[in-house]
Amino acid sequence: MLLRNVSILPLIASLAACAGTAPSSLTRLDDGRSIKLSDSLVYEVNKGILGTKYEYTFVPGTYRAAFSDLNGAYFQGPPSCFRAKLMVAGGLQDSLVGKTVVVADCGVYVPADPSKLPSLYTVNGTGANMTLGAKDDDISRALTTNQIIANPSISPAAGGLAGGIVGGLSAAISAAEQGRLVMTDQPPTAQLKLLVSGH
Repeated sequence: MLLRNVSILPLIASLAACAGTAPSSLTRLDDGRSIKLSDSLVYEVNKGILGTKYEYTFVPGTYRAAFSDLNGAYFQGPPSCFRAKLMVAGGLQDSLVGKTVVVADCGVYVPADPSKLPSLYTVNGTGANMTLGAKDDDISRALTTNQIIANPSISPAAGGLAGGIVGGLSAAISAAEQGRLVMTDQPPTAQLKLLVSGH
């Protein structure tokens, strides 16, 4: 039973509160810059020693400049813009294969040096994470939040969100201020080059 949990640890570690950058250490931005992600950015990531594999997705939308440090800027995406789907169970439960097991707010870090590629990050404490005890309903609610932001014609009530939601990117940026910004496993270089070309 212990071995069945080994490959969960790297994913948990990658989203752990002790990792990443605290927004309080960054400069808040509101300069109107943005990155438009027209299509989903999808790639596979291998985790752990037992062959666990995930499909990472960063969803389309407007990623707005929210924070900066000395080396670049953080562009915050819409709520729940990151998803991790379990593709190969490895040490995890076989029943989770094919399911989205992690949903989180996310963004793109763009270095000030144009010769350097951007990096993708997630925001701790946002969305839902089945590896940390979240249930199917928690994942569904997090995904619905993103759908409502992307499609304003969908009402919060139709989405099953009691009390509605705070609007758009400002809500995602507010959430980012509460969590740490953690760089994820990155997609192939070619995909990152396409991303930065749209900046």
